[in-house]
Amino acid sequence: MTDIDYQADLVLNYVDHELHAVIPLTAPVSEMWGKRYEALAQAKNVQALVRPRREGPAMLLLTVPAKMRGDDVGPCWRPPVRS
Repeated sequence: MTDIDYQADLVLNYVDHELHAVIPLTAPVSEMWGKRYEALAQAKNVQALVRPRREGPAMLLLTVPAKMRGDDVGPCWRPPVRS
């Protein structure tokens, strides 16, 4: 399973009542991992894009409506198992 890289910098921006976050991961991820993560986010009305990088770990890009509460995201807000 790929984790968030807690040593790297997060990028957060608030634009038009939405929070945009760029979250670095600790390793590259497969295309299937990205699709599953994006599907989980969409199920909770959160936009997520997983972007691989040519070298190094992938990046997770999230767009969350500002009016969304943490419990709206719920327990499914975890990365799927890496295949």
